[in-house]
Amino acid sequence: MEFLQLLESLELRIEPASTAVVWHDVINLAGRTGLTCYDAAYLELAMRLGIPIACGDRALRRAAAQVGVPVLGG
Repeated sequence: MEFLQLLESLELRIEPASTAVVWHDVINLAGRTGLTCYDAAYLELAMRLGIPIACGDRALRRAAAQVGVPVLGG
């Protein structure tokens, strides 16, 4: 119960992505940047929402700079 209460307090939001986003934008971004599809999905979400990302991965940081997404904790 404590864990579920903690999750509820985080005010998480599920971001729905259409199949077109997943199969087109994410895979295209992965191909352009050399990222894995997992990392490209994270970056695509930041691009779509206009928000920075927080990561320590060099490849993801480089790709974020390439597409103009700010990286926190630089």
